[in-house]
Amino acid sequence: MKKKIMALLTGVLMLVCCVIPAMAKEKTTEAVDENYDRMVGEIMRGYEADPEGTKSALEELDTVLVSEPIVTEYRVPNTSKGARINSPLKYTLSVYSTKRGNSSNYHLQWRLECSVKESDPGPLDYVSIEWDTDRAKYYSSSGDGTYSSVSGKSAGIVLFNLEDDNMGSGSWALGTVYVTPTKSGNMDFGSKYTHTYIRYSEAGTATYGFGASANAEKGLGLSYTDTYTVTTTGGVEAWDLWTDNTVTMHL
Repeated sequence: MKKKIMALLTGVLMLVCCVIPAMAKEKTTEAVDENYDRMVGEIMRGYEADPEGTKSALEELDTVLVSEPIVTEYRVPNTSKGARINSPLKYTLSVYSTKRGNSSNYHLQWRLECSVKESDPGPLDYVSIEWDTDRAKYYSSSGDGTYSSVSGKSAGIVLFNLEDDNMGSGSWALGTVYVTPTKSGNMDFGSKYTHTYIRYSEAGTATYGFGASANAEKGLGLSYTDTYTVTTTGGVEAWDLWTDNTVTMHL
């Protein structure tokens, strides 16, 4: 009897030794949470003024900053005499990445801020998150629920609609893409923002299409991932802004 009990206890101990390490390595799944993503964006607005305080605030959300923000600013130039361009004076595009808890996913986020409300905005603006599909695969995406929403997806890109006509001075918008790494190491990612505006009060349209980023002036420059371009008609014109970054991922 004692031998049977000892054998049973030995079997239980071996099972526990196998299960505990497996549980420690287990990754949790993530659901789309626009409120959480927006809280991250709100916290990241303070990064330039207080990097350490920003990181501490993220920790309260069980979140770590993986890639520090890269910021690109666009100031609308003076126009030629007689031209009317309805556009805010300044845009700021920030791109960074975070990671939450024990999830295996990395969160790629863009945030756009404008300084002045447009008096007569053009069609929808567009913003993308683009990443190297050789390093990570798509998991989920979401807009901010106020100004931005997911418009379309293609290889290595999620495109967001941006209702900039609703944005006023000091307002900001964001979009988030969760990706799951397929390889450890560094991965390039970036965001392109296209602003449409009306010139000379003439009506027109703006439409987008996907194509290989290797053929684009702004993008990751990869043959196997896509970017987008915007085609305008009539009095609508557009300019775009590109910001890229790098994230170090682990499986």
